[in-house]
Amino acid sequence: MIDSCLIAYATRSGSTQDIAEEMANIVRQNGAQVDVKPVRDVKSLDGYDAVILGTAIRIGHPLPEMTHFVRHYRQPLSAIPTVLYAVCMTMSQDTPENRTRALSFLTPITDWITPVSIGLFGGVMDYDKLNVFFRWAFSRSKDKSMAEGDFRDWDAIRIWADAATRTLTSHSAG
Repeated sequence: MIDSCLIAYATRSGSTQDIAEEMANIVRQNGAQVDVKPVRDVKSLDGYDAVILGTAIRIGHPLPEMTHFVRHYRQPLSAIPTVLYAVCMTMSQDTPENRTRALSFLTPITDWITPVSIGLFGGVMDYDKLNVFFRWAFSRSKDKSMAEGDFRDWDAIRIWADAATRTLTSHSAG
């Protein structure tokens, strides 16, 4: 059983944090104490039996603060069961091709650590939260790949969080 879990995330517009909070609810239902923090606020991994890392993907890359965090904590993360999730617009449509593409975005992280599970989720495109250039560019996308909307599948997120908790438990026991 996991006694203590850290959920650390990197976000720009808040949707990755929303998912972290929902995952915390699932992990707590499975009996663990959970801390949810932005990666910039994490000072140590001491005392945690498991770690869940979540990052938004921007322009095909994890947020730099998550990549920095993983590089900095790669040694302790290699000794603690860790799962990783990414939130990106590529996953607004969950297809095998999009999963392969989204997984490739995580290479700057998976080059440093080996998560026991990886979750890939659609995000939120809110033009009001973008700078002027991106708002203009995305709103004029001919293929509508950057359409405005909330593309998070909360049922899939909850199912993955529950399965990830079981996977973390089995890896922490072994």
